[in-house]
Amino acid sequence: MAAPNTSGFKGVSYSKCYRNWRATIGIMNRDYSLGSYATKSEAAIAYNIGSVEFHGPFARLNDLGKFRGVRHFILKDLLTPRPAGIDDRLAKIRLQLEASVHQW
Repeated sequence: MAAPNTSGFKGVSYSKCYRNWRATIGIMNRDYSLGSYATKSEAAIAYNIGSVEFHGPFARLNDLGKFRGVRHFILKDLLTPRPAGIDDRLAKIRLQLEASVHQW
């Protein structure tokens, strides 16, 4: 089932201002940026990586099979090819989540 947005992917939107695709993920009622990408398929991969990382077995992944040029597979929490900078973004989100939990 396609996401009800212009990209057709969950967590992916187009930035007209910057002319790139942005990936975001919702965690604990807050949106976190997973970065900006040249193609919507790269942004969808970034969303899938973040979803597996933070939602585990409850992750709702984008179906990337409709893109012929994209090869991907999931092996536990590993999804390849990994977009540049995604690991740094995930580390920042983890730190922000830890800080917000400690504030309570």
